[in-house]
Amino acid sequence: MKARPPRAPEAFLQMGSEIPAAMELFLQHRLQVLREAHQYQLQEAALQHQLELESRMLHDALLSTGSERRAEPSGHLDRHVSSRGRKNTVADPDSRASRSAKKDGTLTFSQQRCRRPFAASEATSLGATIPQPFHMTLREAQKKPQVPQVAESYLEHKRKLDEIECQKKFHASPVPAHVFLPLYHNITEAREQARKAGVEQRRGFLLSTQKPFTFMAREEKKREERIRALENREPQTQTKKSLKVRTLVPKAVLDPRVGQRLIEQELRNKIRVQMRAQDLLKSSAAPINTQPGRGTLETSSTQRVRRKVLGFLNEKPTFKPLTNAGVPDFDRLHRAFQKETSRRAEHKEVTKCEPFLLRTSRIPPRQSRSPEVSQAPVSNTPMKRSHSFGGITSLSTDTLPTYITDAARRRGSAVRKSLEEKECKEQESMEWAKQHRLKSQAMRKRVTTRARAMDPHKSLKEVFKEKLKQNRELDSQRLKEYRKELEEMKTRVSGRPYLFEQTNAKQDAERRYRKTLRQAGLDEQFVKRKGEKAKAISSLTPDEEDNGDKNVEPWYYQEPPLSMPK
Repeated sequence: MKARPPRAPEAFLQMGSEIPAAMELFLQHRLQVLREAHQYQLQEAALQHQLELESRMLHDALLSTGSERRAEPSGHLDRHVSSRGRKNTVADPDSRASRSAKKDGTLTFSQQRCRRPFAASEATSLGATIPQPFHMTLREAQKKPQVPQVAESYLEHKRKLDEIECQKKFHASPVPAHVFLPLYHNITEAREQARKAGVEQRRGFLLSTQKPFTFMAREEKKREERIRALENREPQTQTKKSLKVRTLVPKAVLDPRVGQRLIEQELRNKIRVQMRAQDLLKSSAAPINTQPGRGTLETSSTQRVRRKVLGFLNEKPTFKPLTNAGVPDFDRLHRAFQKETSRRAEHKEVTKCEPFLLRTSRIPPRQSRSPEVSQAPVSNTPMKRSHSFGGITSLSTDTLPTYITDAARRRGSAVRKSLEEKECKEQESMEWAKQHRLKSQAMRKRVTTRARAMDPHKSLKEVFKEKLKQNRELDSQRLKEYRKELEEMKTRVSGRPYLFEQTNAKQDAERRYRKTLRQAGLDEQFVKRKGEKAKAISSLTPDEEDNGDKNVEPWYYQEPPLSMPK
């Protein structure tokens, strides 16, 4: 595994004896170059500091002279720098020449950055000093990284290898051809071919066994059966004819009144048919009832409420207002109304002004604040000072006194009286409520004490025990009944035959029924018809039975048979 190259000059010092001789020489040379670059940077920093001091001194001198114009420090600085650089180049030409030429043809880092290509005019005048920019004016971002060339080459080589590795594209390799075997497709194809071969084989077999379609044999059989049926029918017709000839005609048929009876029977039948049609027409109804029945309307609560509330709309109004044919004279009526109101107007009496009667002279004088006891006897009852007296004394001589009418005085007295009565009633109601509450409490206490003394019932503890015992007995009884019902249910289920046994028994019964009918020479349809007729006869009402008995006529009223002897 290759050793990783160092990235800084300090790493070379740590490697020690592992570095070969060529690397040691390169390291010493690089250290010397760095030392020279550091010294040059220190000189440039000192020169910059000195230039700043000179520019400040020049600026202070211009301000002290009182000149109004301001000298641009940048211009002075550039001129000063150019002159300073020219002096330095003239003073030390050997040092500049020694920097520009090296034995191995290599330049230092600072010389590479400060070096510029010479112009044509500068090449002709070799003695002129070309100003170069200071190292401090260049930006730090433009400096090249101070990495050894070996380290740079190693890093460049490694970067290229990384780029080549990153440019590689990885993808899955295709499946080899010998791995894929379409076994399923082969199996499905073989099955499809076998199925088609079987279908073709069966079709050929059916076509080979097919015969032409003919009705000859069937027609021959039908013809023979028809001939045999005709031969068998001839003797039956002969026997029937002989039987018809042998039938005896009743004597009632030869009666001359038979025709009249037949006519009467036809009339009765027609009348009965008409009456039946009228009854059916009365009781008939449409298949779809378009109008609601009266019963549904009566039973509906909403319809009843609606008829009760809105029934007045259907009633015809009994009041018929009388309308005037002519238009009245409203102006004349208005004038008459004004005259009537002016005549009936009440004339109120005008208030008459009377002279004032001031009673200020009757006001008693105020008592003095001296501690002398007054001669007049002082009553012990506290007298309330009237509010009207203070109002009268506060009035000035210019204001007019106000008078209270008798109506206002009576009104105020009535209001005061009503308020006093209301307060009295409230006090009485409060006292009554208080007394009632006290009496009810005392009565409740007496009732409870007497009820406890006279109560023949037991205590709650004993009642609880009895109730608990009763509930337990009821639960046990209910449990016994439940178990008994379960046992009965189980016995019924165990004794009941299975469904298939029931079906088998039903089939056996039906089989025996058919067998007995067959032995008796009867048919199921015949028995069914007879049963339906018997059921219909039993379902007739007594009236229908009576009508049926009436409709039955005697034998001499019945119609004669159709086959009459000629």
